[in-house]
Amino acid sequence: MPTTRRLNKSRLATLITSAVLGLGLLVGCSEQPSVGPNTAHETQSTSNDNANIKQDEAVFAVPDMNCPTCPIAVRRALNNVDGVLQAEASLDTKQALVVFDLSLTTTDALIAAIENAGFSAYLKEDNHE
Repeated sequence: MPTTRRLNKSRLATLITSAVLGLGLLVGCSEQPSVGPNTAHETQSTSNDNANIKQDEAVFAVPDMNCPTCPIAVRRALNNVDGVLQAEASLDTKQALVVFDLSLTTTDALIAAIENAGFSAYLKEDNHE
């Protein structure tokens, strides 16, 4: 009987540890939650009339990204901005690359989206640093 109780306690401890770690991955490290229904791999699409798109590209420094879920939160925030065609974020470089329709959004709006997700950000002067 004592062996069974030890096994049950061990299983319970393992279950609790797994639940806590899983919850930590779901919550992420950002203080503010990301908004919107888009997932990390979704990008917002524009109309099929590509002739009207004034496509531009910008690279933002996002120095506050410090865990694996941070780039997901940054991408999600950027993809929720009208006019964003593609958004990528890298924990390694602490940067976000955004392709967007210049007629629908601005770099200031993109910085605001990153900041609203709980991260500081600024436009990189030279996109090839």
